[in-house]
Amino acid sequence: MTAPIMISVAHSSRSIGAVSPHGALTEYLISLRASVAAFRCLAGEFPVELFDVGPEPSISYDDLKVDRVNSCRPLLAVEIHCNSGPAGAQYSETIYSGPKSPAKEPAAFIAAALRDGFSTIYGKRWPSRGARTDDRGLFFLQRTIVPAVIVEGLFISNKEQSEWLGESRSDGAGAEHYGVLVATGIKNWLRSRA
Repeated sequence: MTAPIMISVAHSSRSIGAVSPHGALTEYLISLRASVAAFRCLAGEFPVELFDVGPEPSISYDDLKVDRVNSCRPLLAVEIHCNSGPAGAQYSETIYSGPKSPAKEPAAFIAAALRDGFSTIYGKRWPSRGARTDDRGLFFLQRTIVPAVIVEGLFISNKEQSEWLGESRSDGAGAEHYGVLVATGIKNWLRSRA
């Protein structure tokens, strides 16, 4: 059996996460919706697993997540986040562990899918920083022993993007569209390997 793609929900519903008017639960729910959408988009065509630590406190959710990813030994682990930052920040980016990481190529495919999808499908002029190496020592990338990518798709601290993601809407459609774009990048990478 082929190793699966692991989709990991960022943070837990009790972790700090990105800054938003509604706290950690908002980012968790957006990440959960996006992750489930990515999982559904890949399922049936490629082996895929979804991992969610749920309401675990932040002191243990990182360890649980990394332990699960490392024990599963996926072909690629992808963690879907929302970014936060200064007013007006609006770019997407993907982050992988280092310049020689085997995750560099899938990170580039996911970054391209976000860039192209936001502009051509949704008509959004949201720039992309593309794929870049981890310069902050991010826990998930430093502790996983498999190729891993963190996706920072949109800024939850940007009013337009947070509304599109569904922070103030009940349908969560934007978050689901975000997840589909991530899955599109993963599919494009997997097909390029065939």
